[in-house]
Amino acid sequence: DILKDLLKKGGIVTDDQKALAQRKIKEYYAEKGRLDAKVAVKEFPDEQRPGSVRLEFDINPKAKVKIAD
Repeated sequence: DILKDLLKKGGIVTDDQKALAQRKIKEYYAEKGRLDAKVAVKEFPDEQRPGSVRLEFDINPKAKVKIAD
């Protein structure tokens, strides 16, 4: 639900939207203590709907980061 308001099915997808989605996902994982999370966005043509694309987010949350006192 992180991207619910950002990306909508059937909407236009821009490079800025993809970058913002990537940043929002990283922020979500950072809040959970996973500061080194990696997110890659892949775009594929949607074969069932001509002129449409399918986005896939490849997320590697990495290990939690602990701050020592």
